[in-house]
Amino acid sequence: MRDLLLKGLIRLLGLLPFPWVGRLGDVIGWLLYRLNGREVHNARVNLALCFPDRQEKEREWLVRQNLIETGRSLAQMVRIWTGRPRDWGDIVDENGFLAFARELIGRGQGLIFTMPHLGNWEILLHGADVARVPHVIVVRPLDNPKLEK
Repeated sequence: MRDLLLKGLIRLLGLLPFPWVGRLGDVIGWLLYRLNGREVHNARVNLALCFPDRQEKEREWLVRQNLIETGRSLAQMVRIWTGRPRDWGDIVDENGFLAFARELIGRGQGLIFTMPHLGNWEILLHGADVARVPHVIVVRPLDNPKLEK
């Protein structure tokens, strides 16, 4: 049942306009925070380790914001993966990154960058597709094999 609900949510996110998906992701993140599960516990522990000098109230605000941003990123990633194709270059290339990447590749040089799985780096890859910047992606399979399809 849980997998069916998750697949239904994934399909819904693929149909909605991108700005709506971001807002829905905010709600998902807020709900994750309110459920006070494993993700909230992990964020509290990590923030306490990183910012021991900050007040607990300030760290709790960061926990809440972290979960909201995570919910937004997850929802937007699903929208990118499953939604209608579009030109993501207008979102990605605010600072000329794609033109710089094309220039390096045109000179016979490559470009290697490593990013944490935190945030919406998937948009960058779609922007690279649009800009015809060759790239390779290395990922591991999802923990839930039912979602790999």
